Amino acid sequence: MHELKPNEQINRLSGAIKDMDCLSQQALSEIVAITDLLLHWMESPKCYQRMHMMADALNLISYRAQETIENVGREAESVGCEYIDHERQRRLVAAKKYKIGGADHE
Repeated sequence: MHELKPNEQINRLSGAIKDMDCLSQQALSEIVAITDLLLHWMESPKCYQRMHMMADALNLISYRAQETIENVGREAESVGCEYIDHERQRRLVAAKKYKIGGADHE
């Protein structure tokens, strides 16, 4: 890949930041709305007669949060600014080794 001029780099970074801001604001606003509705609904006895609906709402929150993590991560990666949690990666590798029977104690 060729080197970008400083103004081109700034424009790419600015565009990525705007996209990440848009993605996160949209998703987090949805999560806040669902959470507020769910908390309000939990004040009603009807809520506890329909626990499957509460579970569906919680699954939706989880899905939307994970989707946002992935989308924002892709945007950051597209401009070479992705965050890498090395400790988390080591834990995932250790868990994978354990699952396939390669647990070793260091």
